[in-house]
Amino acid sequence: VLPLLLVAMLVTCGVMLTILQETAYLEDVDREVLGPYWATPAEAMLSLYKSVIGEEWDDMSGPLRDVSLSSYGIFVVYVGLMRFLILGLAVSLLVGRMSNAQHKWETEAETQLARCVKYVKAFTNIIGEDCEAVGLEEFCEVLHQGRVNSVLAKLGVSTVEAEQLFYS
Repeated sequence: VLPLLLVAMLVTCGVMLTILQETAYLEDVDREVLGPYWATPAEAMLSLYKSVIGEEWDDMSGPLRDVSLSSYGIFVVYVGLMRFLILGLAVSLLVGRMSNAQHKWETEAETQLARCVKYVKAFTNIIGEDCEAVGLEEFCEVLHQGRVNSVLAKLGVSTVEAEQLFYS
């Protein structure tokens, strides 16, 4: 919706400024001064677009100021509003994406923490709660028991992977 609103504003201001310039042309204003920026609706819209994206708009506004203050006023209001809208749109998109990324990161961290808790509980069930530290030999002895294999199978881990994980 916002892009359509921006395009509608661009077209409306371009047509308004072109009509004002045509009226000024009938009042015997030098056509050469207006020509490069405001002679047709297409050139007026291109000039308006360039003024918003950062091109030097003082060169474009000079002929408008010479012709009529109302044309210049419309131009200044247009540039101010469009820059404000575009800046607001860019900031809102940036904040939205950062918020989504933060939420995704928090969700992944919570999932990983829950998985770690699950693995610690499974490991405690395998080794026993009274054990403070386990060496590779003790782990390998327990690893080849039937109870351990069933727990590892539920976790989707093979005995070779468990040995490699414990060894590393």
